[in-house]
Amino acid sequence: AARQPVEKKFPFDGSVKAMRNTVQSLFLHFDEMRREGSCGRILLFHHKSLAGAHYIPFTTRLFPLDLESLRELRDRDWPSSLRPVFTMDWQQLFDALTSQYIRVVLEKTFVESLVSENTSRLMAMQVAEGNIADFLDELQHEFNEERQGEITSEILDIVAGLEAMEKTGYGATA
Repeated sequence: AARQPVEKKFPFDGSVKAMRNTVQSLFLHFDEMRREGSCGRILLFHHKSLAGAHYIPFTTRLFPLDLESLRELRDRDWPSSLRPVFTMDWQQLFDALTSQYIRVVLEKTFVESLVSENTSRLMAMQVAEGNIADFLDELQHEFNEERQGEITSEILDIVAGLEAMEKTGYGATA
């Protein structure tokens, strides 16, 4: 709708299995772009659930990483007295952690979208069920009124017939 160029489309039918496959395909594509240096800015547009069946459009920045958040993380006190130790090159470690971060953000984004969509569908179905129940109650009430009217009409016909028979002398009198 924004008339932005689309480099590649990734199919997704809304199932959990398809979500995993799409996340894997996206991850591999982003990772390849990142390694080639052809990756600029990546934004994910999705829905995020609110209370009930409500959701809002949301944008998540996937790449480049938010340097301010990384600085805040670096400056935060470590929560225990044992500090992590790593023996590999810090660039390799950072690349591995970045890859995991991208995968987690992709999965979280897809899950949030699925949750908001399915919650909305569920609420719509519950509203429809309530409307159907109300309509069935209304139809039952109309049916009962119609039936009661027919019974009353038949009783009145019987009483009128009995009165007519009594006037003509054919009916039994008490």
